[in-house]
Amino acid sequence: MKKPNYEDFIMKRAMDIFAQEGLKFFGIDKKVKENGPTELVVLESKNMYMDYTFLMEDDSYIHFEFQITNKGVEDLMRFRTYEVLLNHQTKKEVINRRDRNNKKYYVVIYIVK
Repeated sequence: MKKPNYEDFIMKRAMDIFAQEGLKFFGIDKKVKENGPTELVVLESKNMYMDYTFLMEDDSYIHFEFQITNKGVEDLMRFRTYEVLLNHQTKKEVINRRDRNNKKYYVVIYIVK
């Protein structure tokens, strides 16, 4: 775990309390109106490729994945991400398969080399 930067915390807090005096100390002769933002959000853009989807007559999607490897939960989380994003973008239900007990499961086809 990264060690906290206490000096940074102390200086930020000091600027919160002594904003106007701090600016004068640094030779800045302007009046503070309000604190500005200190966190900048960086969005990452990437393509995510599902193996296959079908748009069904009932206007829902069925999603299939073809896999050579089995990464377990990591793969299932990726498949679920695909389905959530497809649902969000299309506003259509994405169907998972259900067994006799109405328990959801994914359609993943493993390809053996």
